[in-house]
Amino acid sequence: MNDLLSPIYYVLRDEPLAFWAFAGFMEPMERNFVKDLSGMKAQMLTLNELVQFMLPDLYVHLEKCDSNNLFFLFRMLLVWFKRELPFEDTMVLWEVLWTNYRSSQFILFFALAILEKNSKIVINNLKQFDQILRYMNDLSGRLDVNDLLIRAELLFLKFKQMVQLIDRKNDGAGFSQLSNQGEDKQKIPISKELRLLLSREPVIQKEVERTDETPFG
Repeated sequence: MNDLLSPIYYVLRDEPLAFWAFAGFMEPMERNFVKDLSGMKAQMLTLNELVQFMLPDLYVHLEKCDSNNLFFLFRMLLVWFKRELPFEDTMVLWEVLWTNYRSSQFILFFALAILEKNSKIVINNLKQFDQILRYMNDLSGRLDVNDLLIRAELLFLKFKQMVQLIDRKNDGAGFSQLSNQGEDKQKIPISKELRLLLSREPVIQKEVERTDETPFG
């Protein structure tokens, strides 16, 4: 939690104000820290699907290298790149993420931007999981946050356009099936998780209190 609180307190320098700012920040961030890791697992699965959708060539290569679980991005997403960026860059990134201007899960597009920017190097030079893990870890401290934010926004806009085009194509396929039943046209599915990336509403997941239902004795 210190990773998330320290920048807030450094800027505000007021304990009560920092406490309430931190409490508000933890509303959407709590899902990263639930005991069963279900919040992080859900984000990693969504990012996995997003990579397949947006960067299929890279995904195929990662799959061959047993790296398509994107484990090397887990720590980065956990605390919003706090350990990978200088303090000033962390503040720039967090200011953007807090707005939810494009998406409440824009952090996934920032991660996607890192993969997109480094995709040629990964595909052409890295053939094993440990090589990819080492390469991604070595990016720490060398990420150009402004360039990545621009790339992330462009990727988001491209993603939104692709979803809209697919929806129009699916609607057209439906009408075509009604008029030309002899022609087999299948709709392209887009999962609920991918569609949620277009929403600005924060994803809230609370820790569920566990009760021991086992009787004593």
